[in-house]
Amino acid sequence: MAQEEFKVKAKNLNVRTSPSTQGAIIGKISEGATVTVSGIKDGWAAINYKRRTCYVSASYLEKVKSDQEDKKKRSQTTSNNIESGKQRKQYQENTYRQDQENSYSEKSYRGLVFGFYTGYDFPLEKGSTGALPIEVEIGKRFNKNLYWGGGAGISIPMSSNGDTHIPITTNIKAFFPSSTPSSVVPLFMFRAGFSLNTGNSDLSSVILQLMPGLQFPLSKRTDLMLMAGYTRGIMTKGGNGYDQLGVKIGLSFHKDVIKRELPPSHEHCFQVGIETGASYSSDITFINGSLIGSYKITQLLSVGAGYGFGGNMRDNEYTQHRFFARGQYRSNDNLWSPFFACDLGFYDNDYTTGFQSKRKKTSGLFVTPTIGMSLRSSANSYVDFRLGYEFASKAKETIIDNIYLDKINMSGPCFRINFTRTIK
Repeated sequence: MAQEEFKVKAKNLNVRTSPSTQGAIIGKISEGATVTVSGIKDGWAAINYKRRTCYVSASYLEKVKSDQEDKKKRSQTTSNNIESGKQRKQYQENTYRQDQENSYSEKSYRGLVFGFYTGYDFPLEKGSTGALPIEVEIGKRFNKNLYWGGGAGISIPMSSNGDTHIPITTNIKAFFPSSTPSSVVPLFMFRAGFSLNTGNSDLSSVILQLMPGLQFPLSKRTDLMLMAGYTRGIMTKGGNGYDQLGVKIGLSFHKDVIKRELPPSHEHCFQVGIETGASYSSDITFINGSLIGSYKITQLLSVGAGYGFGGNMRDNEYTQHRFFARGQYRSNDNLWSPFFACDLGFYDNDYTTGFQSKRKKTSGLFVTPTIGMSLRSSANSYVDFRLGYEFASKAKETIIDNIYLDKINMSGPCFRINFTRTIK
């Protein structure tokens, strides 16, 4: 038979060296993956796996219909059924309806989503000022009902006595579509994150937000989003917190998931990565970067070590060196996959400016659990977006003559973006 595309129906389909259950298992193929079959005999399909001919059970394969076959079938239906103007009109109406249903199918919702939002936040306390938020986000639409993503932005006060905030958030949106593709879709968003006060980091806060809204379809790939709801701010260094009512309007751009199936990534091999991000606490605002080397024990589990360098953005008080070990586990090796990771290491602060330069270096330990979403940007490359919380020992400030000052709080939320390349 000519080479044909088939879709895997089993959760983890065994790949064997010979066409029988006695053949050695040399790998597994995930459910939904597409394989190219060169022949089927006695219930076994021959495929090209890792540059060699291997075999899988044909009973767990489903033939994939190509777009050309669908068009040919539709063309044949047209020539056979259209015999009059009335039949032609009916056919066109049915075709349009079918196209609309296909565009509204479960598959059409899956994929990467980019969003841009603005609006206005109204304070509920007397004497407080409103703010204009400008935010961008990126996320994944898992199906027609569920979305998860994260973003960052800037919140500009509408009064000269207000402070500018930088929110870093993650959110979940639940959609409730009707059976009509072009209709307005109700939605509900829950968002949580950290809002950094650039004027006084002691007034930074954790934010929790509930917002119902509506999605207005503008085109096949663009939606207008309108939301309004309630925000609660919890001060990270104590205080009464604050309450806001806000409205958001924005555009959401989405695309279908990449049709081509990425080949399996390698295992028992090395990886190199570069990472950047920020860490926050009541006493510090860190921007840092890291170089990481790791080893893939399996396709999903890796361990490694890294070196990071960064600085406290508040008055450039000191720079920081950090050395750490990292373990990371991905839930799968598809185009998108959630993951969990944890860093364990120590930091060393070096005071650099003014009076601080007379102080001794301070060191401490930290552990940083993170969760996030991983994108396979190519067959052997990953882009990871991660959020976490760093638990760190306080930095003990000591002058040369052993006079002790206040300790620096090093614990707080963190955000990281990482690019990793697998070395064959």
